Amino acid sequence: MANFFLFSFLSEYELAITVLNVHADIISSRRGVDSKKFHESFAEFIKLLKATGYDESYLDDWEPGSLACACRSFLQCVEEEVNSKVD
Repeated sequence: MANFFLFSFLSEYELAITVLNVHADIISSRRGVDSKKFHESFAEFIKLLKATGYDESYLDDWEPGSLACACRSFLQCVEEEVNSKVD
């Protein structure tokens, strides 16, 4: 039963966990991310994650200002402002 709960939890939060992992990977790689947008978009994601009370239904809302949009915005920023400078 515990394994089912863990799998269910991970699948519901997969996008949020991806954002956390990507951020940690970039920061720990010491690539010297100097993008203001990178730091601001991650801070917005964290603010909204806390504000939702970690509600697992966050993917149901893709309206501007939602947690799901903050996830997408951060990952787009990584692609545009971090990965493009590394390649």
